Parts: sequence; C-alpha cells; structure tokens
Amino acid sequence: MVRYRGFIAGAAFLLIVGAVARLASETMTMTTYYPSPSGIYRRLVATGEALLARDSGNVVMLQDNASGKVGIGTKSPKSKLHVNGGILPGEATSGDACSPEGAFAYDFAAHAPVVCGASGRWGPMGGGGALVQNRYAETAAWGSFTVQPGWGDQVPQSNQGTQILSLGFTPKSAANRLQFRVTVPFGLSSSGACGVVALFDSSSSDALYATDACPAPSEYDQVLSFAYEKTAGSTDPTSFTVRVGPTGGAFYLNGRRPGVGRLLGGVQKATLVVQEIIP
Repeated sequence: MVRYRGFIAGAAFLLIVGAVARLASETMTMTTYYPSPSGIYRRLVATGEALLARDSGNVVMLQDNASGKVGIGTKSPKSKLHVNGGILPGEATSGDACSPEGAFAYDFAAHAPVVCGASGRWGPMGGGGALVQNRYAETAAWGSFTVQPGWGDQVPQSNQGTQILSLGFTPKSAANRLQFRVTVPFGLSSSGACGVVALFDSSSSDALYATDACPAPSEYDQVLSFAYEKTAGSTDPTSFTVRVGPTGGAFYLNGRRPGVGRLLGGVQKATLVVQEIIP
C-alpha cells in the first residue's frame, strides 16, 4: 500500500512539473471584445482594418512626446506628419464660409487647393483675393449700327445705342468685388465721329461705366477696351450688358469695313468677362 501511494504521488508530481514546463514554453493568445479595457501599450500591430474612436471622441497621437513623428506609408517619418503618397483633402467651394482659420481643402470646380483665411471664407493658397466665379460672353457678329448712345456731359442710358453683349450673373456675397473686362473691335464711317462703349447693370438705366474713342475714318481696325470694378452690393441675380454706338455715321463691329464686308474670317470678337473676387 505504501509503495502504491508513493507511485501515485510521484506520478502527480511529474504531471504538475510537465504542465508548468509546457505553459512556460507556449505563447498565450487573448481576444478582447468591445468595450475593451483601457491601458498603455508600447506597440500595437493590426494585420487588418484598424478603427480608432469608432463611435465618438478624438484620436490623439504623441500627446506627451514633442519629438515624436507620425508616418503614413513610411516607417521612417522625417517630420511631425510624413505621408508617403498623395493626400486627398475634403471638398470646398471658394468663397463659402469656413472654420477654423488655416484649414485646407480642394475646390474641384476651380481645380485648385483652397485655405480657410482670416475672413472666414475659403480662398486660394498663397494669399491674394479668391476667385469665386468667372463668367464670359462673346459675339463674333459683324455689322453696322447707327443708333447713337448718350454722349457729351451725360450718362449713357440703357435705351440708347445698340446692345451687343449680355451676361447673367448672381454674386455669392454682397461684400465681394466684381471685376469687368470689356473688349470691342470697331471702326467708324464718319469723319469727326466717335465710338462709344458702355457697361450696364439691369438694376439701373444709367451706365456703370462708359468710354469712347475717336479714330480717323480710315482707321477701321480699332479695339476699344476697358476694365472696371465695383462691390457686388447684393446677391440678387442680375444681368450685365454692353451697348455700343457712334456719335455720328455708322459704328462697324468686329472688323467690318464699308464696301468690304467682314475681315479676318470672323475671328474678331467682342467680349465681356465678369469675375467675382473675395476682397
């Protein structure tokens, strides 16, 4: 009986020692499920998708380590954030409100990166006024016009001269600036006459701006152009028009000469460009 008990005790001892040795040589795998316990980890490796702050809260990296760096696509980041590859920022529209100052995005309509400026609106990177929208109208029509515009010491009116261009426009902000560029190729038939070009807004019968030129009758190939700028003042839809006319005789548009007809195959064009700029 004593030998039997001794055998059992010895067998039990061997089993315990073997189990301990086996545990010491194996790797333990532990699976946790959400919500996981919190803790501090020196290194985390995910072989698949990794989700941080899935439901709420902020993701903070290197909170207490001013010299640390974050690398995306690289194991050796060279700056605080080093991305080895392209970055796709969020979409924004130039001129729209934004926050905070310094944020950046991409205006896909303008095909350009934008930054949130001190004005609280998206604008171009590198400073300067942001181009919010650009509109353009043109005409290659050729002909002669005899209806005279207002001239002398009077403001040209929207019922004087002949309209050659029209462009609908809706400003994004009343505080933005509107820049205009007008170009009109022309000639005159009468000696001593002048050609007048005027810009109008549908909200008023008075011209916003007008200018004239008085070439000699034989100088048919003239180009009258001007630039003008004003504050939008409203976000209501409006229409900008260009009207032309002679102070006497006929006004020839886009390369037409008397007795000759159209010149240059019709590639001469009168144009109106309107741009909205964030000041």
